[in-house]
Amino acid sequence: MSGRVKVPGFHVEIDARDVTPDVLSEPGLDGGETSISRYVQAHAAGDDRLVALPTFVKRGFRHRCVLVRADSPLRSFDQLACARIDLTGWPDSGNTWTRALIRAGGVDLSGIEWRVGPLAAGAVGTERLSNRPLPPNVSAMAEGESLARELAAGRLDAILTSFMPPEFFTPESRFRHLLDDHPAAERAYWAATGFVPGIHLVTLKRDVVEVHPELPAVLLAGLEASKRHWLGRRRLLADTPRPGCCTPSPSRPKSSARTGCRTTVTGRHALGSSGLRRRDRVGSVNGGQAGVPVGLITTHSASGGPGRHLPHALGRRPRRTRRKGSPPAHS
Repeated sequence: MSGRVKVPGFHVEIDARDVTPDVLSEPGLDGGETSISRYVQAHAAGDDRLVALPTFVKRGFRHRCVLVRADSPLRSFDQLACARIDLTGWPDSGNTWTRALIRAGGVDLSGIEWRVGPLAAGAVGTERLSNRPLPPNVSAMAEGESLARELAAGRLDAILTSFMPPEFFTPESRFRHLLDDHPAAERAYWAATGFVPGIHLVTLKRDVVEVHPELPAVLLAGLEASKRHWLGRRRLLADTPRPGCCTPSPSRPKSSARTGCRTTVTGRHALGSSGLRRRDRVGSVNGGQAGVPVGLITTHSASGGPGRHLPHALGRRPRRTRRKGSPPAHS
């Protein structure tokens, strides 16, 4: 964090984490980045210990997150009825949105044989079932199995995953997207709904909000300001194509026309999706696979109080400064 965006009345620190934290299980946290699915489930069950802010540090369309074998006859969601589908986590926000897409395609989810496991052998997965009762057609994969291996072997019809297996990006990949034109499907979804599915949001512990009721509003304003700052930096640093540069000409072949129109930001000015500039020691969700930097915000009110942390999509680590009269950060 460059320090240009202030949160009046509070000292804010940002640090990096590889995995989204469980806010409620860590006494040193004021709040943090939280799965929207887990937040909604807890709230529906009467657990209101977290207060959600209407700001998302991770969003994304899910039409691209269903993979099948390259030789599969399946091409649409409605063809997944009674299928064998493995996924990387049952309560995960992304997979919840993807199951909603399948259901919207007219498929009865109770007729699908679901298994939960890791995308690749040795990765996390089976512990991401749920701490709540599961449908009877959901089970865990056997130890040592993985989604990619099972799909490649033809023992599955499809897999749901936020991140593509490495093989997917190779010319000889045995996998492809279920939808032939998922970008068109995502544009249609946007036109019909008007939103991009939210995956992670920012939450605060309710007991912190009760002590500092002004914190949600000023923190939200700070997050929105950081987004505007990032957009401004992006426009400044991005390559802007000249009018007509995307039109191939005899002197400019199609390949160079595509390259000339690509928006690129490189080097130390590369931007994270949070609106804050990135630095090397910045972690990402799931060990960097998500491409969305995750950080921790530590707040100190002007009147003092212990140093605590609030995860937020991170661009750059903060300067270790504090409001005059406030105590130093605690680790």
